[in-house]
Amino acid sequence: MKKITQMLGFVVVVFILIKGCQRTMEVRSWPETSAVISSHAVEEYTETESKKNSDGTVKHSSDNEYRLWVSYQFQIDGVQYSGRFDKDDLDDERQVEQQQRIYPLGKKITVRYDPQNPADSEYKGY
Repeated sequence: MKKITQMLGFVVVVFILIKGCQRTMEVRSWPETSAVISSHAVEEYTETESKKNSDGTVKHSSDNEYRLWVSYQFQIDGVQYSGRFDKDDLDDERQVEQQQRIYPLGKKITVRYDPQNPADSEYKGY
């Protein structure tokens, strides 16, 4: 039973990787357009890590981390659209502020959008 569960887990992971690659290839074929950073939102979350010690006991450690959500707006054929991306695993507020300086409000960036559905867009730091 354990081997079946492991095999099923492997198949799921492979499926997820394949879907991710397909999405990446699809996005690369989309047209680019200019967008403008319109807002920031900061999210604080706790990341917990568990490690097994040599004596078999499990040690848990938690760290507070931050995620910066960056929203942007762009126009296609006179219609306004918006999207967002995140910068996560930020260890402290100093790193959040650093990312806010990299992506200040009003900064122009290049995004890709689905020509069949412009509301579906992505920024990957092109």
